[in-house]
Amino acid sequence: MSASITSFLTDAFAQTDDAVLIIDNTGFIVYANRAALNLLQIADKDVYKIDFYAYLTQLAKPERGTWQEASLDELLKTLPRNIGIEQGECTTAFYQLNALSFHNMEGGYRIFSLSAVKSERVTGCGADVTSFLAENDLAMIVRYLPDTTIIDANELFIKKVSQNCQDIIGKSFRPLLPEDSLKAVEKAVRNVTPDNPAFHSINKIYDAQGEVTWSHWFNHCTFDAAGQPSEYMAVGFDMSELQAFKRRFELVEDLAEIAYWSYRPHIDFMDYSPQFLTICGWGSEEKVNFGAFKNMVHPDDKALMERHMTGLLKYHIPFSEEFRLLPAGGNERYVQCIAEAEVDKTGKTRKIYGILQDNTDLKHMRNAVQDTQQSLAYSSSMATNLRRTIDEHCIVSITDTKGKIIYANDKFCRASGYTLRELIGQSHCLIKSGEHDRAFYREMWDTITAGKIWQGEICNQRKDGRLYWVHSTIVPFVDRDGKPFQFVSVRTDITAMKENEKALVTARDVAAAANRAKSRFLANTSHELRTPLNAILGFSELMREGIVGELPPAYKEYAENIYASGQRLLKAVEGVLDITSLEEGTFNINCEKISVRRLILEEIIPAMNDYIEPSNINLQVEIADGLPDIEADASRMIQALAAVVENACKFNHQEGTVCISARQHDPDYLDIKISDSGIGMTEDEIKLVMEPFNMADDSKSRNQEGLGVGLSLAKGIVDNHHGDLLLSSEPGVGTTVTLRLPVSCQCGAHAEHRRSA
Repeated sequence: MSASITSFLTDAFAQTDDAVLIIDNTGFIVYANRAALNLLQIADKDVYKIDFYAYLTQLAKPERGTWQEASLDELLKTLPRNIGIEQGECTTAFYQLNALSFHNMEGGYRIFSLSAVKSERVTGCGADVTSFLAENDLAMIVRYLPDTTIIDANELFIKKVSQNCQDIIGKSFRPLLPEDSLKAVEKAVRNVTPDNPAFHSINKIYDAQGEVTWSHWFNHCTFDAAGQPSEYMAVGFDMSELQAFKRRFELVEDLAEIAYWSYRPHIDFMDYSPQFLTICGWGSEEKVNFGAFKNMVHPDDKALMERHMTGLLKYHIPFSEEFRLLPAGGNERYVQCIAEAEVDKTGKTRKIYGILQDNTDLKHMRNAVQDTQQSLAYSSSMATNLRRTIDEHCIVSITDTKGKIIYANDKFCRASGYTLRELIGQSHCLIKSGEHDRAFYREMWDTITAGKIWQGEICNQRKDGRLYWVHSTIVPFVDRDGKPFQFVSVRTDITAMKENEKALVTARDVAAAANRAKSRFLANTSHELRTPLNAILGFSELMREGIVGELPPAYKEYAENIYASGQRLLKAVEGVLDITSLEEGTFNINCEKISVRRLILEEIIPAMNDYIEPSNINLQVEIADGLPDIEADASRMIQALAAVVENACKFNHQEGTVCISARQHDPDYLDIKISDSGIGMTEDEIKLVMEPFNMADDSKSRNQEGLGVGLSLAKGIVDNHHGDLLLSSEPGVGTTVTLRLPVSCQCGAHAEHRRSA
């Protein structure tokens, strides 16, 4: 055996309590550690001359039975087994005999180990790594040269990668490794030094079937006198199942969003699974410590985190708590942190183990569920309160699809006079009054059975025979197919309203009759006044003109006053007659083409001198060029314009302004606008003056003569031309009246016309 191997074995097995021997292919001992020399009572110088199998059969006896004559290979098939070794005349100690085989170009070696058995049962291998490797072929052992040539290998390795040792021994290990693992091993091999001769790696290797498997290798390099690597010894452990389990565990971690972490406080070292970095928002290549993790905790949760960590480090109190994390550049995360401490013999915390679970989605789901529950509770409360409100205010009943009553509230019972027991199972025919025909009920039933809402007024009959009216809304409740499965009726008792309507109709009829009587009275009175009034006007005019003889100046003035008063009275009588005609619909209009310019300049302005001159009114006229003639009743239009301009002058200030303008509104209509700077009116007064015989506030109009029919008469005339009269006013600023007239004659027609502001 080479000196390098002897050196390696001496280092590997020197400290174990188990006896370790290496036997060559002839059966002779080529190496024995100190424990083996002591156990077998062999001098160091004599060990290489001993046939191990022969010596063993002389020294030892099996635990049960006797040694049988058998070859060494047959003995190996019975291992592991317990044997007894005499250690005096009356003392026998039992050991477990185990073997491990190596193969090389000369044939190979076998390693035997003898482990003390503390009782009749084997207690297992010792804590020393080398004795552990010697038992049960748990490790693959390979010796190779710097050029990757394999010179030794145990049976476990050979069975792993090939069925034949000739395919392995003396060959390079390169074909056994995938490209990425080969590069990693070659790099590690190049980096060994006499000061740092060992390295370990987790590699992929091809098994005998060509499948990729995982194994963990511990390598040790032996150097020659020149300090150059001479050979390597590698001990490997199969990690295929471990890697598969690790992958499954990582999948579980990913699916459950659970991460593992540990922390050694005495060296400030933190270890963690990949999912830990994902939850915390770090990259897979980042190296983090526990301080960085604590700094990520939400400021509002840091005090709680510190209390838990203090309790864990000092008093070893485990905890499970939810914290918020603030990942860099990410959204707030909710995590469940579970941790407990590992304590050494002195009672100090040696290590902390922890689990971190991302509960963000769960938290949001819980919040959503809580919000939904609160919403449902609120909706339920609202539904209960709404039902109470409806029950207190309305008459409610529910029927099935056949019209049978399945629910009725107390208000229904009070309104109908029937008890709930009398109503349930009956149809609404029970309260039918006979006020409605069959078609009425048929239309109602067809509507609700079609899934539509029905609304209307129904007259029902109480149990005592009295009638009562309800406004009813019937809502069909439909299933997923849109078919009604019940009908909910909500009714409001409108009996009092119906009685009020009836009384109102009666009062309206009485008022209409009174108004007609008033109109007839006014018309008759006006006709009766007109005959003597014409006589008065006629005689006063004769007297004023001196036809009956020259009168003294005083009498002539009297005649002038009589004539002027008669004219005002005649005007009032004619106004009353016109208003009466408008109300009765007998107002006559005869359309002709008229010029708006001529109408204003030749008819209206000259007639207003009696109102303009006394108050020194500043009259302004603005008539646009190219205005078309309109088709209208000239006399009626003069009457309407005169009434509006007269009011503008009468209710103006001394030296006030009145502006008469005319312009085209659009191709079909033109506007005649009369604006003044007078006393103006409020909104309520505007509504008042548009009705006949009404005037604005008496304090404003008491000094002005008239019956209050001017604006209402003007509006009636414009309406009969299918135009519109628009009035706007502001107290203290003035009033503007706009007559919007159609260009074409629509007198007596029923065509729609534009009435835009």
